[in-house]
Amino acid sequence: MLGATIEGIGLLGPGLDSWPAGRRILLGETPYAPQPTALSAPASLPPSERRRASRAIKLALALGHESIAAAMLDPATLATVFSSSAGDGYNCHEICQALATSDRQISPTRFHNSVHNAPAGYWGIASGAMASSSVVCAYDASFGAGLLEALAQVVADDTRCVLVSYDTDYPEPLRAIRPVPDAFGIALVLARSRARTRWRGSPPALPAMPPRGSPIRRAGEPAARHPRRARPAAAAGHRPRRRGAGGPRLSRRAAPRGGHHAMRLDRAGIAARIPHQGSMCLLDRVLEWDADHIRCATESHRAADNPLRAHGRLGAACGIEYAAQAMAVHGALCAADGPALPPGAAC
Repeated sequence: MLGATIEGIGLLGPGLDSWPAGRRILLGETPYAPQPTALSAPASLPPSERRRASRAIKLALALGHESIAAAMLDPATLATVFSSSAGDGYNCHEICQALATSDRQISPTRFHNSVHNAPAGYWGIASGAMASSSVVCAYDASFGAGLLEALAQVVADDTRCVLVSYDTDYPEPLRAIRPVPDAFGIALVLARSRARTRWRGSPPALPAMPPRGSPIRRAGEPAARHPRRARPAAAAGHRPRRRGAGGPRLSRRAAPRGGHHAMRLDRAGIAARIPHQGSMCLLDRVLEWDADHIRCATESHRAADNPLRAHGRLGAACGIEYAAQAMAVHGALCAADGPALPPGAAC
């Protein structure tokens, strides 16, 4: 199980102007007073970039600076993970408005800030950081995805990592589709735990979650959702399988066409059914499958020559490629007569 120590926290949102203030509210020591999120231009940016900073950039940089200042660390030395469910809502709104006009001219600054990793780029300018920086997005599971990526870096690389999870609101009419009420975010400076007590989902220094129905819980901020509720959508609703003395229980769902219910495949059998060859074939075994699911196993994520590995690590986003290859094998197995694909054939 992944574990880490929280060395610093940053918090900014409606009625929450810092982590110390937010902590007193969460503990019930101070009443919560709803107010719009106050975003100021980052003093750490040069004047030209400061003028171009969007709401998302101002929010992300403020969170990162507060958390690192609390940990009394040098921001230039720290790896970062930026996580957002939808990016910059106001910038998206302005671009859509421009595209709806007759000339359809888009501001270069708007276009520049439209990419999802814009806050990470501005962070590099503001902090001078040359360490690795990852950007993830998983809709309402974005906090959980970012936390997983940051914890994996902390444990695998034995280093500190700053998680910055944030979201900004949308103006109408997009607000009706994505009703984020206001800008909100949290930043955590995570480090390898050296003590016996580790954080495993509920940091001991943090107060309990606000009661259901409280103003903060009602705010509906994606970045404020509890990590256990931020699991990827693909895992939601699936109960763990029971294991007995005989090993994994086979699925009782309907068998696919041809009745190959529990047929297993080794690496060669997998490579014969997908276009990926050599080290790019990431799966080692198919353990079980039917018309609705497939379960595979692999150890390629530990291999030093994994083609997806970069800078000595395998990013969490590489799991998408593993899932895609499992889908390709499943599609080949479920096809009529299960025809094998020649190496290099298109899916």
